[in-house]
Amino acid sequence: MMFTPIIPLCVGIMFFAARSTKGVTHLSSAERILITIPDYIKDILVGVLLGDAHIVRRYSTGNSILVYA
Repeated sequence: MMFTPIIPLCVGIMFFAARSTKGVTHLSSAERILITIPDYIKDILVGVLLGDAHIVRRYSTGNSILVYA
């Protein structure tokens, strides 16, 4: 049986999750101003987050957190 490789197509901005933040630099405010995300992409991101996320309150005295699962 032959498997064909899956080649992801990346268009625009690619988001990834880092396992560690050691050595990761933050964007300056000038760099953040240069990044623009179109409104339709923002709508898609909000829809995905709200569709696959839920709010959890781990302790009765703690704050609620948004969990993406």
